[in-house]
Amino acid sequence: MRRSLPPALLNATSWTWLEAGFPAMAGPSPTVRAWDDPGPADLLAIPAGADEAILSAAVTRGSAALLLTDCHSAEDIGRLAARLAVAEATLGLDDGVTSIVALLDHPAGVLQAASIASASRRLLAIGLDPAALAAALGTPPDSPTPALDTARGLVLLAAAAAGLPAVIRLRGADVLRTEVARAAGFAVVVGPPPGAVA
Repeated sequence: MRRSLPPALLNATSWTWLEAGFPAMAGPSPTVRAWDDPGPADLLAIPAGADEAILSAAVTRGSAALLLTDCHSAEDIGRLAARLAVAEATLGLDDGVTSIVALLDHPAGVLQAASIASASRRLLAIGLDPAALAAALGTPPDSPTPALDTARGLVLLAAAAAGLPAVIRLRGADVLRTEVARAAGFAVVVGPPPGAVA
């Protein structure tokens, strides 16, 4: 059964995370770091194929959620959820304390957005990484293309159908498009830590 999300996950005025849905996140937008970057972050990015050492290190960090990158299917979420249960038990943590935000950055994942969005009770949000998707498509990240527009729509629809917030990851100059992304329906914009290069 899916974890119930609070009725108001975000404060619509300040766009800050509320404690009930994403504990420990606060500020205008949550920050992302790689699992092995020791700085503070709200989300730790791990690849779908992360080995046990990476997973254990990320869970030990105690971040609010893991940002799963290179997610191609619901099976990626299912495998990660099962592996998280083992890692939590090994580390003496309560089952289910580690949440997942699925970041779709490959065409295969975007086309499976609906099934990914309902893959696990650990899933707190589903999102899109337009720059990574553009790279996978071989198109410039800052030029509008029908494929990127379709991807945004599919992620927004999948999130809405599953009752999850939609997340978008913006990098570099893209962070200037934060309000545009929110106006399009992405409830949460994630980016690099202040002063970091995305």
